[in-house]
Amino acid sequence: MHRADQPVSRRTRPAKAALTRDGIVDAALAVLDADGLDAVSMRRVAQLLDTGAASLYVYVGNRDELLALMLDRVLAAVPLPGAPAAPQDGARDWRERLLALLYDVTVTLSRRRGIASVAFARVPDGPHALAIAERVLDLLAEGGVEPRTRAWALDTLMMYVSATALELSLLQEGSTAGEPAGEPLAVPADRYPRIAEATPFLGDDCGMARLSWALNALVNGVLATAVEDDPR
Repeated sequence: MHRADQPVSRRTRPAKAALTRDGIVDAALAVLDADGLDAVSMRRVAQLLDTGAASLYVYVGNRDELLALMLDRVLAAVPLPGAPAAPQDGARDWRERLLALLYDVTVTLSRRRGIASVAFARVPDGPHALAIAERVLDLLAEGGVEPRTRAWALDTLMMYVSATALELSLLQEGSTAGEPAGEPLAVPADRYPRIAEATPFLGDDCGMARLSWALNALVNGVLATAVEDDPR
């Protein structure tokens, strides 16, 4: 009979689940959710999986690749709008579907702590990121936007989406931790009257309304701004 103070033989322990790339990404996202992006390392993920860091390199080349895989996994949750005749989209025109897609990407990224910052370090090239980019370009093409303007619009729109998602996630993280989201800007109204006038409209309670407005403004700007051959 086994005594409580005797060490447990490895043979009697439950077998560890086999390592997989998906399992490694799952563990990395668990670390992200618990302690933030800076805490995600090959060693920390390996510890969570009860293995050595060297074992992970069979499936993931390095931390940068792991972060890219995490970003793409998060983007997998973004619903892609269908073609104009798709039943789920009803009679919505291309602009409505584009705005909904950009909004969904922003909100999805904002819900995972700092993951949006990964999009600034490298061009997202995972299958879900590419599917989103392809759909954005499709919708712009449906709206009659010419190819070069579509390309520049994609770049500009996704930069704004990533930056806003990062801002929202940081605000949410601070709020969850019980920290103030930031003191409102206080300036002498007699010296800076326009800033003082604008301050009430820049509070943290207008984040999603501001997002919708900004996405509309950007898309409208794309339609109204032709690409010049030589802007100098």
